[in-house]
Amino acid sequence: MAEVNLDRLIDEMAAAVHSDRNAQNARFWRPQPPWARGNWRGLPALQMDGQVPFIVEPDISLWSVILGLDIARYWSDPRAYLAGQLQINLHKFKVFRDNTYFTGEVTPWPGVVFELSLFGIPVVWHEDRGPWIASEPVLKEYADLDKLEIPDFYKSGLMPRVHEFYARFNELVKDRLPVIFPDWVFGPFGVAMHLRGMQNLLMDTILNPEWVQRLLRFIMEAHKDWSKARARFIGQPITKAKLYNDEIDGNVISPELYQSAILAYEQELSAFHDGIVYFHSCGNLTKLLPVIKQIPNLEMLHVSPWTDVEKALELFAPEVAFDVCLDPVADVIEASEEQMQGKLAYLVNTLRGKAAFSIRADAFQVMNDHPQEDYQKVRRWCEIARKVTGQE
Repeated sequence: MAEVNLDRLIDEMAAAVHSDRNAQNARFWRPQPPWARGNWRGLPALQMDGQVPFIVEPDISLWSVILGLDIARYWSDPRAYLAGQLQINLHKFKVFRDNTYFTGEVTPWPGVVFELSLFGIPVVWHEDRGPWIASEPVLKEYADLDKLEIPDFYKSGLMPRVHEFYARFNELVKDRLPVIFPDWVFGPFGVAMHLRGMQNLLMDTILNPEWVQRLLRFIMEAHKDWSKARARFIGQPITKAKLYNDEIDGNVISPELYQSAILAYEQELSAFHDGIVYFHSCGNLTKLLPVIKQIPNLEMLHVSPWTDVEKALELFAPEVAFDVCLDPVADVIEASEEQMQGKLAYLVNTLRGKAAFSIRADAFQVMNDHPQEDYQKVRRWCEIARKVTGQE
């Protein structure tokens, strides 16, 4: 990544935060805790008529093409990470012109491997995409659970890197922007699945369900301990939770398994955090929605491209807001303009006035030898979205 003037980027971001257009975007969203993770998700306000908010969020692999980011340096150098985060936000503000509401928050979040690293799962860093974990599970035998230790807020996994980046971010921004310490958002069952391996854990729910409950209880206590340590470190109370739950997928687990083995821990998580501001799963939640509805104080539900939006509307509206996500390939990259418009119009006509919702196009990755063409397709989608959502 070419050197950039970091002070200039900070000043530009501060100007965007205080701009008239950002103030206009604010009207789409309700107050919520700091996001404390990558890829901001706003809590939509109910729009009875008129305009509807939309969000665009490419994956880091496509951002590297758009902005010339050096991905390896981005994840390893605090200054490069901060500069890249600001460049991404400013590109969204100036070029995509979506309805992201900027408060200026910057967060040294080390990617989706963050929570998994706390339990000793090795992290693999890539030069062309975000980090991921090694394929070998940590819990190869049942007895391995007894060897696990509650993560240390300062020493476990990627925590030393997070503390280093957090301190460096604060030095660099000099109080001109708020620096937010990352939060634990990975769901208990998702952590368990990666510690044990998906196939192994699903078999365990049949062959040794008591052990699965011991594992989930251990993860819950680790989450609580870590969250209390974070609150002490930043000097602020524990906020409502974000529950990233891609492993809760109706194509993988049954409603019966979810109800009997997993739900109680998510209800406990809601009680501990005094609510869940966001439930996320990129899986198909349609047949799991009645179980999810039993989680108390849920404020926003992610409706993936494979989840039935009308079923979600029937069960959750108007009390729960929706983060409605498109299929980045079928609905944008490979879609004609008529198909883009048709899908957007269907969502707007189905949901407007009945639920608080936003429409999200995200996860755009480098999938072929012509990423610039995909980028132009994303920009064209933004233009169409502005018209269909009533903003032009």
